[in-house]
Amino acid sequence: PIILLALQGLKNTHHMPGEDDSPAGFLPKRRSIFLTGGFIAVLLLATIVISMGWSPGLNEWSWTPIAQWHEAWVWRGPRLLAAILAGVALGLAGTLIQRMTGNPMASPEMLGISGGAAVVMVLIVLFGADIGRAGQLGAATLGATAALGLLIMLARKHRFAGNQLLLGGLALYVFMDAGLRLVMASGGTVASQLLNWMYGSTWLVSEVEALGLLALIVLISAGLLVIIRPLSILPLGETSASSLGLPVTKVRLMLLLLAALLTASATVVIGPLSFVGLIAPHLARVLGQQTVGRQLVVAALAGGLLLGMADYLSRIVVYPNQLPAGLLAALVGGLYFLWGLSRHGRA
Repeated sequence: PIILLALQGLKNTHHMPGEDDSPAGFLPKRRSIFLTGGFIAVLLLATIVISMGWSPGLNEWSWTPIAQWHEAWVWRGPRLLAAILAGVALGLAGTLIQRMTGNPMASPEMLGISGGAAVVMVLIVLFGADIGRAGQLGAATLGATAALGLLIMLARKHRFAGNQLLLGGLALYVFMDAGLRLVMASGGTVASQLLNWMYGSTWLVSEVEALGLLALIVLISAGLLVIIRPLSILPLGETSASSLGLPVTKVRLMLLLLAALLTASATVVIGPLSFVGLIAPHLARVLGQQTVGRQLVVAALAGGLLLGMADYLSRIVVYPNQLPAGLLAALVGGLYFLWGLSRHGRA
């Protein structure tokens, strides 16, 4: 709350102290979307094949023939599909938010979207409400949208400047996270249920949930086709965008709602893993995809690949026990992120 109050008196709405007005950016070499997207798609397909076919057993590792995959699907398929789709959703949401704010460090987590969805999920578990997955998804979306609405109210006086937007989002996230930690500290069965979900566990995902997430992601992805042009114009500034006939307020609201729905859909199924929403757009840029449409496609594929690999590793690393996929995704993604930053520095 102190940070939120301090934001109201902050007058520097464009740059942080000591920041250059026009810093030189790192621009990787442009690459063909077909080569880049195809390469990631091949890696994703290989991840699916290995995850479904190559697995440890009670005595030794063994390969499951394709003819028997329908039997292995019950144990391996839904969780793998949900992990990949959640990565796709977070990759798309992260790209939307980074493009909208003009800040490469923006993510669903930093804007409080996942925190809002998580708080609603915690309340549902605490009160023992049995509203089903559809109800949970709707409630999580409302929580994410409410968090965004509060953030919009806080950042409106600064005309949604990127620094203030992210600082306000960080304050909201920390505030909500503190509430989650208080629930966890209480112990008991409620805390144990929330612990697995918060760490990004995929082993409890059912087939119905995975297929429902698939339908939702396909529907939202089709709607993203109409926002490519507005998302390309918004970084020009509010005045330039308005002069080109773009209804800036309506477009921003639509983008925020899309990002909230994507994040909430991933959060309600496997937990708050917004780190993927931060790193996937960066991976797309490092791989030479600069335009909006290309970055969206590659970020979605990269997010799906990252969480798909994390789900497989979480299943086999400490077999027969299992690790939360979210922890492994953060470890793998964090190492690559540090390596990418070192390349940026040398460039």
